[in-house]
Amino acid sequence: IFILRAILLLIGILFFSEKYSNDLICYCKSKKIEFALLLVTIIIMLTLIEIVLRVTDYNFNVLLVFDNVFHHVFVPNSFVVAQHQEYKTHYYINSLGLREYEIVRPKPKNTYRILMLGDSFTEGVGVEAEETFSKLIEKKLSSEIGLKTDKIIEVINAGVRSYSPIIYYVWMKNVGITLEPDLVVINYDHNDVAGD
Repeated sequence: IFILRAILLLIGILFFSEKYSNDLICYCKSKKIEFALLLVTIIIMLTLIEIVLRVTDYNFNVLLVFDNVFHHVFVPNSFVVAQHQEYKTHYYINSLGLREYEIVRPKPKNTYRILMLGDSFTEGVGVEAEETFSKLIEKKLSSEIGLKTDKIIEVINAGVRSYSPIIYYVWMKNVGITLEPDLVVINYDHNDVAGD
């Protein structure tokens, strides 16, 4: 109520004389009018927030949901176009909640599997899935090593924005180990220190 009265006083000062603003506050002592003004204020504030978010092109369509174990995860088996002022990318999320194609389990015998853990850098915010460094490494290793050894090289992108080392550990223990990786790479950056 104090904030509402302060807003009314400010409106009164801006649009009326001080005498009228004090009269307006006195008039608002009725609970119904205070509630109605509070409701109008909330609607105006939400409208302003919506306008700011649309003008700045903030994207809510990232398919992240709360998770009791990992804090947040991608919605499994989903798709969204993530659009921002600087990029437009397509997110295909597999059944494990990774920005990745479906992963064959158990791992085929002639496959060398590398698992990339990390945050938004690994996830590849702003680029298509095949442009992430995980897929670029997979392509390079497949052409240079895979052809010589008849091995299928897989580099699995398990990056999720805002993940940190403690979540990497928990995810690896619960999900990652089931993928039977031959090599696990943790893409650690300076933000990860504050993440835990």
